Amino acid sequence: MKNLNKIIQTLKLFFIGNLKSYLATKNKKLLKKNQSLLNKYDNERIFILYSGRSINNYDLSIFKDEYVMAANLLALHNKFKELDVDFYCYTGSWEYSLYKYMSWGLHEIYDGLTSKSKIFLNASSYFWINNTNYCGILDDRDKFKDNTYFISNENFILEGGSNVNCDLPKSLHGVLSRSIGIAIDLGFKEIYLVGADYSKDPLNVGHFYGSTDFITNRTEEENITNNQIKLFAEKRNIKLINIVEQGFSSPIYKSIGSHQLNEVLQKSDKI
Repeated sequence: MKNLNKIIQTLKLFFIGNLKSYLATKNKKLLKKNQSLLNKYDNERIFILYSGRSINNYDLSIFKDEYVMAANLLALHNKFKELDVDFYCYTGSWEYSLYKYMSWGLHEIYDGLTSKSKIFLNASSYFWINNTNYCGILDDRDKFKDNTYFISNENFILEGGSNVNCDLPKSLHGVLSRSIGIAIDLGFKEIYLVGADYSKDPLNVGHFYGSTDFITNRTEEENITNNQIKLFAEKRNIKLINIVEQGFSSPIYKSIGSHQLNEVLQKSDKI
């Protein structure tokens, strides 16, 4: 009987959780408070830090006087807390088979942030972060309640905003398109990409944490994704600048070498 009850509870969580996850992605009320962020950082610049292994080439503290958005699982970096990031983009979809993994990641992110940081989550997370407490996320969430913002598959800002995924079809959505789409709606006019290794040649992609098996072949879908993001930004007069290391190039985005980064950072005007 005990095992039967456990199976029943699991099935209820599977069906109810997945249904409510889907319905949350259609709930425009979850996006209502985002309106206050539209163009709030107009004409400023931002550095978006991704979790490509090239992020290990940088002393993260050099970005402390800049607007910084961290993405995916950058919170696992041993120097992450020194960043004191302004924004965190953790926008992957949540559903029953992933909620424990996503909850673990969010717990790590919560642990590395101060309450001033704005967190961007996929709306599909809404049920799970309010009804499950895997890794203690239910306990942590109140600290960030006022600074948690949700996105749908189409929007971050409902009125006056742009497409949160840079007009890409759903099959090509990812953290690159979402983080850049959010930054554009926030008003940033210069967006620097750091650790975005899928956008560099030669392609040698792996996360700074984990496996030493690296992706070395770029798919046609990745070419489409990067070209569409570039076009999306150009139409809005947004400068996208890819920071590349010595020996690498940026075949699609405008780039600067990592050796030029210090010169750029010396011109900080963050308020």
